[in-house]
Amino acid sequence: MAKTKASKDESDAHLLAGLGYIPIMMLNLIIPLYILLAKKGGEYAKYHALQSISLWAIWFVLCMAISIPLMFTMLDAQKTMMADVYAMTQTNTTAVHEGMVRVYDMDSKFYLPVILLICLGFGVIIAWFALAILVATGKDIRLPILSGFLTRFV
Repeated sequence: MAKTKASKDESDAHLLAGLGYIPIMMLNLIIPLYILLAKKGGEYAKYHALQSISLWAIWFVLCMAISIPLMFTMLDAQKTMMADVYAMTQTNTTAVHEGMVRVYDMDSKFYLPVILLICLGFGVIIAWFALAILVATGKDIRLPILSGFLTRFV
């Protein structure tokens, strides 16, 4: 009887730890905080809660580090292009159409970084789902970069 109770507790810890990686509606932040604050799931769940929060924080900082400069570059280019179009409207009305075509052509150089960011985002979401499934099934996946640091807090 005691063995089944222990295996059920272990199974619950695995499930809790796995749920902490699901990247839907901030669950990968809410569930790990629940694990840490309510002290549920033991050391296994606590470690994976910390790892999940760390991955979330790293991903957030990385997204901001990539998106903010890209946004300012796009805004600056838009401002320059609109100033060109305004200057054209002051001199020649037929040049306005050509200017707008140039505006759209110049914007197209920003599509590649945005598409790459979207693909990277989907890749990270797929990796988080895979990590959630593996951890929930009992495989102790510890990322080498974070492992040494996070084991101090378990």
